[in-house]
Amino acid sequence: MLRRIARGFASLGEPRVLAGVPQARTRLLESMRARLTFSDWQREEEAVAASASSAARKVLALNDGELRALAARLAAQGNKRCAYSALSARVGAEAGAVAVGWFELQYAKLLTELVQRRTDFWGAKAAIAAADCHAPSAAAAFSAAQAKELLETGLCVIDGALSADEVGAAREELQRMHTAGELGSVELQKQSNVRNDLVGWLESWRIWIRWMATAGGRWRRRGRWPGGRRRGRR
Repeated sequence: MLRRIARGFASLGEPRVLAGVPQARTRLLESMRARLTFSDWQREEEAVAASASSAARKVLALNDGELRALAARLAAQGNKRCAYSALSARVGAEAGAVAVGWFELQYAKLLTELVQRRTDFWGAKAAIAAADCHAPSAAAAFSAAQAKELLETGLCVIDGALSADEVGAAREELQRMHTAGELGSVELQKQSNVRNDLVGWLESWRIWIRWMATAGGRWRRRGRWPGGRRRGRR
C-alpha cells in the first residue's frame, strides 16, 4: 500500500529537484501507519501530502538569502542535510534538498494534526472519569482561588501537589526504566527531526493521574472549562 502511494505521488509530475519527497512521505507515513485506523484515511493523507508538497515547491522560488535562512532553521531542528545546505557556498543548488526538508516538517506536522483530530490520540476516551477517581490531596492543594485563576486564564500553578516520597518513587522508577532501556522516543517526532526525548509511562505516577482527574472534576462541576469556555463548545 505504501509503495503504491509513493509511486502515485511520483507520477504527479513533480520537478526533479523534489525527487526525495516520495521517499520522505513513505518513511514518515510508515511511522504513523498504526494510528491511521479511521475510515478513508488514505484520502485525507493524500490531502495532507498535497498541502505539504505545495509548501515545498514554494521553497524553489526563494532567493539565496531566504533559502539559506530556511536551511539554517531546519538545521537547528535537527535536519543534518539542511545543515550542509546552510553552509554551502552555492546555496541555490541546495534548493531541492531544503525543499524536501521543508516537506518533511510540514507533512509530519499535518499528519500528526490529522491523527490527533480523527483518533483518540490523547487518550481522552480511555481516560478514567473524574467522578471515578478520589484523591483527598487534590482538594487540599487545589484551592478555590486557583480554580478561579484556571477558569479565567487557562493556567495556574500548584505547588506541593506531590509529596517528596511520591516524587522520589517516580524518579527511582524512571532511572530503572532508563537503565533497562524501556524508555523510547516518539518515532514520528524522531524521524521528522522535531525532538528525540525518551518517554515512557511510570506506574508510580498513577497517583498523579488520579490527582489531576479529581482536580479536573472540581472545575468540570462548575460547568466551564479552562479559559472561560462552556463545556461542549470549541
